[in-house]
Amino acid sequence: MSDEKIRILTVKGNGQFTAGPKAPSDIIDIIMENYDAKSTLLVSSENVVGKILYRLKMFSAIIGARMKNEVLIMQFPMYETTNILNKLFLFYMKFLNKEKTLVLIHDLDSIRSEDPILKQQELDRLKKVNYIVSHNEKMTKYLKSEGIKAKIYNLEIFDYLCDNKDKFVRSNKVNENDFTVAYAGNLYKEKSPFVHQLDSKKMNFNLNLYGIGIDKDINSRLKYKGKFPPNELPDNIEGDLGLIWDGNFDESDEEQRYKMYTKYNNPHKLSCYTAAGIPVIVWEKAAIADFVKKYDIGYTIKSIYDINNLDLKDYNRKQENIKELQKKVRNGYFTKRVVDKFLKDIDK
Repeated sequence: MSDEKIRILTVKGNGQFTAGPKAPSDIIDIIMENYDAKSTLLVSSENVVGKILYRLKMFSAIIGARMKNEVLIMQFPMYETTNILNKLFLFYMKFLNKEKTLVLIHDLDSIRSEDPILKQQELDRLKKVNYIVSHNEKMTKYLKSEGIKAKIYNLEIFDYLCDNKDKFVRSNKVNENDFTVAYAGNLYKEKSPFVHQLDSKKMNFNLNLYGIGIDKDINSRLKYKGKFPPNELPDNIEGDLGLIWDGNFDESDEEQRYKMYTKYNNPHKLSCYTAAGIPVIVWEKAAIADFVKKYDIGYTIKSIYDINNLDLKDYNRKQENIKELQKKVRNGYFTKRVVDKFLKDIDK
């Protein structure tokens, strides 16, 4: 363990991480448990007093980390979207100890937003730091193509802490003629239109749904199973495979916001299913398809209906492979690995 003292700076606000508060919260817990660390939580606000306190606290954390020679881990994005506030945020970043600051990316609005001003603001901020944690190689290539010169570490997958850290009891024997796929997430039509597009007559598999946006079965093949707190969800998922998908059931919207974004990011669903110990199904053009192939933990498809034709003869091997990752994501392995690399680099 490094002797460095660490400060974690995190913004909390509704809808500000697509994975919800689970991913940044897990990062805080993992670092607090494994390093000499403290957490500074910033709560964004719409009222004047709240905004002033929020910015004072941010400035105090940045200055404090520098004066105390602490390592600063900034969970990103840090939401300051108007032009004036963005300039204020960039002013704050002038006080960073860049040699001891690590920016850990949860979302990149510069990819998924259609607002060119927002895109430039975000890139301007990332150009102010020397060390960045990216989701994967696809996101890293994007950042470099936009002129980011920082040293970039690839996280590969977000860890996923559970209430029962050591529960690894899942051993399915899949029936190729009658299997069930699980999908956990936002079930509203805007985010997951495929859920509402599927025709049960064209499916030879069942789909269990978990989350918000519906509250009943959609048809004989799509069963609504309710919602669970994130820390409990992996131990309650029922399914032979976990589906990671956004947008329409096919590739007709691959250049549109949600599906296009999956070409670069690591959806938290991958972490959830890995913590559950079930192999996954992903879009073949998604960034995480590389991860799925590397560790041999699932299948890639072009359309949801391709699930009908999956060859599941190697299912047991994939399930054994994902069990190896299951223990790691439940115990913060990937976060610790990337933080250790960063600490080693700055200690050189």
